[in-house]
Amino acid sequence: MVLFNWRVHAPAAILLLTGAVFAARPMDPWILRVSMPNKVRINLIALSANLSVAYDAPNAALYEAWSGTYINGTDSYNYGRGILATSYIPQGKILYKQGPGGGVSDTPANRTLSSQSSPTNETPLTVWSATLNAAAVTVKPEYRGYTVNNTAQTVNLRYLLTAGTSLVDVTEAPETATGGSGLQRDFTFKGIPTGMTLSLLLTGNTINKSGGGTVTETWTATGTGTVETRDGKRYLVQDKDGKTLLVGTWN
Repeated sequence: MVLFNWRVHAPAAILLLTGAVFAARPMDPWILRVSMPNKVRINLIALSANLSVAYDAPNAALYEAWSGTYINGTDSYNYGRGILATSYIPQGKILYKQGPGGGVSDTPANRTLSSQSSPTNETPLTVWSATLNAAAVTVKPEYRGYTVNNTAQTVNLRYLLTAGTSLVDVTEAPETATGGSGLQRDFTFKGIPTGMTLSLLLTGNTINKSGGGTVTETWTATGTGTVETRDGKRYLVQDKDGKTLLVGTWN
């Protein structure tokens, strides 16, 4: 049974079975289903005081990562105006964004409360793709909810990918990377048939630092998947069932 836990409380520190000690989650709740600037149906996850992530549920993919937590815009909800344009607002510099259009600033103006009505919703990008025996097949992602381990303070996002006529189950557990210097994404794939290769687009929009220049993005993979570069973009490539540990860093 999938558990949708809207308020997850964080103890002072968590000792996982791996032996790694993670700091307490910085917010209560630390995982929510929300709308954000220009995006609805988002899973917002505050992993640490220095890293939060947002997942695009319909697209079954990472949407944004930033160096901070969030504020709750619904505290200022005004029924006379309708829905606020942003119900939850990220606080911190943008490290990653997977959205339409060109480069974005790491310190956008919409990090404050808004009084606009009805949020607009960006057009989803195609982030999952596949080939079967070297021929392209259509991939339809479907978000299947998430499970939370309240004791360990971990979350597993669940996706179902319809790739051609095949059904592939995917789980993803996001966490701060060892040392707190990036994002760790722990994937498990089940149902990839012989001859199929799945690809997940990793490269996001160009992030323009407020002081000039751009954020350098790096992705590495260990396990059954690999990171490949095609047409100047990075992809997680998976051609068999198994586990892949993906780590992204931004400088």
